[in-house]
Amino acid sequence: MADLERHRTWILVVGGLLFATVCIRSAWMSDDAYITLRTIDNFVNGHGLRWNIAERVQTYTHPLWLILLTPIYALTREAFVTTLVVSHVLSILSVVSLPVLFRLRAAQVLFVLVALSGSKFYVDYSTSGLENPLTHVIFVFYAWLFSRFIGLEEKKVFQGLCLLAGLAILNRMDASLLILPSLGFAAVRIGGRHVVRSGLPAFAPLILWFVFSLVYYGFPFPNTAYAKLGSGIPRMDLLSQGISYLGSCWMHDWLSCVLIMGAFVVAAVRREPVGLTLAAGMILHLAYVVWIGGGFMVGRFLTGSLVFAVIVLARLRMNLSTWLAVAAAALVVSSLHHLSPFRVGESFGHTVYSRSGVLDERGMYYRRYGLLPAIERGHAPVFPPRITFAAKREPVVKGSIGVIGYAWGPQEHIIDPMGLGDPLLSRLPNHDLGSRIGHFRRAVPVGYVKTIATGENRILNLDVARYYEGIVSITRGDIWSGARWGDILAHNLGQRDYLLVGLRDAQERSYQSRRAVARGDTASAIDLLGAARVNDPENAEVARDLASLLRARGRTREAAPIIAQACSLRLERDDYFTELSAIAFALIQDGHTAEAIELYRSGIRLNSDYVAGLLNLGFWHVQQGDVEGADRYLARALAGSPASAEAILAGLTRQNKDPRDLPGLQSVIPFSSESPAEWVLLYRLLTRIGLRAERWSAIQVAFGIHGLDDDVLGMIREEFHQLISEGDSEAAGTFLTPLLEIDSSHGLLYYYAGILHEALGQFDRAVLAHRHSVHLEPDQALGRAALERAVERLRARKP
Repeated sequence: MADLERHRTWILVVGGLLFATVCIRSAWMSDDAYITLRTIDNFVNGHGLRWNIAERVQTYTHPLWLILLTPIYALTREAFVTTLVVSHVLSILSVVSLPVLFRLRAAQVLFVLVALSGSKFYVDYSTSGLENPLTHVIFVFYAWLFSRFIGLEEKKVFQGLCLLAGLAILNRMDASLLILPSLGFAAVRIGGRHVVRSGLPAFAPLILWFVFSLVYYGFPFPNTAYAKLGSGIPRMDLLSQGISYLGSCWMHDWLSCVLIMGAFVVAAVRREPVGLTLAAGMILHLAYVVWIGGGFMVGRFLTGSLVFAVIVLARLRMNLSTWLAVAAAALVVSSLHHLSPFRVGESFGHTVYSRSGVLDERGMYYRRYGLLPAIERGHAPVFPPRITFAAKREPVVKGSIGVIGYAWGPQEHIIDPMGLGDPLLSRLPNHDLGSRIGHFRRAVPVGYVKTIATGENRILNLDVARYYEGIVSITRGDIWSGARWGDILAHNLGQRDYLLVGLRDAQERSYQSRRAVARGDTASAIDLLGAARVNDPENAEVARDLASLLRARGRTREAAPIIAQACSLRLERDDYFTELSAIAFALIQDGHTAEAIELYRSGIRLNSDYVAGLLNLGFWHVQQGDVEGADRYLARALAGSPASAEAILAGLTRQNKDPRDLPGLQSVIPFSSESPAEWVLLYRLLTRIGLRAERWSAIQVAFGIHGLDDDVLGMIREEFHQLISEGDSEAAGTFLTPLLEIDSSHGLLYYYAGILHEALGQFDRAVLAHRHSVHLEPDQALGRAALERAVERLRARKP
């Protein structure tokens, strides 16, 4: 034992380097991290602590983490490496300081280093860009100070405990549950009078933040809390989801779960204050995690408990051989799992969902936003400039708002349907009953996008419109106005919640209808959904479910207008249009062909990429002997989905027709999407028929498959120059923008974007686009010449 103790420092140094190496191999950035980084970027650039610069909304859950990152980001003006370096330093500090503060022996140090280096959850969230590394450091120092308090019971030590507790809560609110039992124990021991005198001043940073949050944002808690905790999902469903979350954690990381369970056993057996109170905090927090339904990031909510668990275990008094055996067991348990940090590195990629919707986030994002893949590419993730050709940018409805929000910059107003970044939607009930945990989608009220765009309240639902008046006063009004403070008081006390009763009642009836369907009581389910639709006519999920049940009961003519409305509210949902197709087919079977054709047409008017509707209308025109009509619809289907070529052949065969019977299609059927030349033929056909949107769609699909192949490039060049020569700059911008969103790595596309900005007289944007073109393709003389020209024109326009 004495021999090993002499090497304690070396064990700590080498083990710390091992942990640092494991973290570097696993380092990554999550999408959610960029939500905070957009707010930081806006603040540093003078727009305030805002996510959308037009409104004051706290979209981040970790104020202390934001406060720490902001001055560092202000110095570097770079998000990726800066955040990873800060995270890495804090993570190493937490791992190294734990053995030092607790004065652990060499064998205990070895156990701590193996346990934390082998924990997938601890390593994954030691970077990620989230607040976990700062939480880990605070918890290590808190637990150490608490262990000192047990022996000394000094007022100054208690004051330090309160300060660290306040900082932990300021870093993440639910940390309060982990430290509540230990802090409560200390408060009882120190005495009531001294609790106020010593403890209250130590909570000053936390109290000041709540005051600032209430004054600046109008609410004491982050907007994300309202979005996630106020979804209206039945508690039993959340409890079931929470248990599933813990099950997913076990499947992904055996070692972390074993360590936490082991700490419970040790605390129960030893029954000493430090172990018991820390374990009680872990139980309280895990119960909360189950209560709220867990989360979508596997393991994120367990790392705080893991820190306390390792501390409880490391304080055990055991002999050298036992400690070495425990460390070896931890190493084996970790290494046996295929997701162990010891086994995965720069080639890691793992995107399998559990059935509960819990995901290994690092596995999903690592290849795009991992440190080693970035080094392999030769650069950090590139966020190209957001290209917008309109004079005024319209609000965009977009989920997965992290990287997109940061990349698009401050001028883009993003409406987040999950409610994380939106002060109104976060307070509306979840309307998508199949939402993934942590992604509770709200129905965007009709008129809300126009409201944001114009500044005039155009929300159709009068109750929601009245509720929004208070929200806009709080988030956009003068901070010190009396009217704003009246609205702050009313909203925080729930005095405006009655305006949302209809929406919440509709949500409850939706859940009841699903239970009725499970019982086989379809009639009751239809009645419940009908009543829900009256209370919440904009709820697409209710409309879709009602239409589906009506179809099942043979009431297809009632179902048709309802499914059309549902599709109009959720244009991006393919399953809604699948239901529309099923209802149209049922109408044909019932002898209502004309109504079915009109339903197909309404679907195509809503979504020009509705391939099933295009195919069925094409085949109907074949039946009617309308060759020209058949050509138009079937060519549009082929442009939207190359795979529809086989369906077209099969459909024509069933009708005893040959592609040669259709003069337009005979040049492209049979069709192979693997041949760029055949895309050119389809492009020519769509041009001849006069289907501009469809030929743009064909170019986009071909570009997505083949990139800038010569044939694809020829189509892009021809279309772009044709639009510019016609003077239709708006159409040219509409054509070019999706191509940049499909693949923003081609300098030539940014060259065209720069040319278009020049045509629009937007020389500042032209310079930005041409600079990015040259950055991507520095050897392109055309791009360099265009950049010089745009810079000269910009200078000429400046006074």
